[in-house]
Amino acid sequence: MCLPIRLLATVMLMWTFTAIAQANAETGQGAAVQGTISDSTGRPLPNVTVLLEPGGRRTTSSPTGSFLFPGLRGGQYTLTLRLVGHRQRVDVIVVPPTGTTRVRMQLERLPQVLDAVRVVDQNTCAITSLDGFECRRRAGIGHFRDAGELRSMRPQYWADMLDGMPGIRRIPRNGRYGHDLRAGVEPSRCLVELWNGQPRLEATDDDGVTFYPDELWLPNDVVAIEYYDEPAKIPTRYKPLAWPVLAPESCRLLIYWMRGAAPALRDTTQNTR
Repeated sequence: MCLPIRLLATVMLMWTFTAIAQANAETGQGAAVQGTISDSTGRPLPNVTVLLEPGGRRTTSSPTGSFLFPGLRGGQYTLTLRLVGHRQRVDVIVVPPTGTTRVRMQLERLPQVLDAVRVVDQNTCAITSLDGFECRRRAGIGHFRDAGELRSMRPQYWADMLDGMPGIRRIPRNGRYGHDLRAGVEPSRCLVELWNGQPRLEATDDDGVTFYPDELWLPNDVVAIEYYDEPAKIPTRYKPLAWPVLAPESCRLLIYWMRGAAPALRDTTQNTR
């Protein structure tokens, strides 16, 4: 009787080790990617949004500029780095089946376009046209992304367009097109969203059901974004909209500029002869 019991125990032990190895292989626990991110001077960059594909995994770099993706299978991956004010970086790496792949990456700061002749006062900029967006961007107060930068990010969800913006969180939400991720802030703060410089509007469909037009828009309909993470940065003409009646203090302000937003009327008399 002892031999069959020992044989059975050996078989069970071998099966257990095989199952563990198979589970590790299926979950990809044998590989990892560890990286550090810095600027062109070698200074560590915190709060960089790091995306890993395939798999749709994301993380944010630490105060020392480091990040880690554990539990990976071996293979080819794409790393995408995003930080406001810096050029997006995309790298393809090959990860072996086991061990840690270490990478060091630098982000290039976007050049600032400065007007050497005149100083722009953002409080004189138009508030319901794309001309106002360009005017405030020249003033340099706030965070801005134009159509070219948004296209390069290839956003799937609304929150993707805000990657790397300070104080922004990704909030799950079900919309008319299914699951979505929208921009939000921590519970102790509030966020006001404007559309083409105006508050969110209600509409009524043919069945008398109230809905919001932005529920029908997609990230590809957005051509520019401006965001103010501190009340002191908010342009004076927007401040009444950024401070709801019941709020104890001014909220952060996020403005979406949609496709088809009208530019401000220009004086064409200078072109007449």
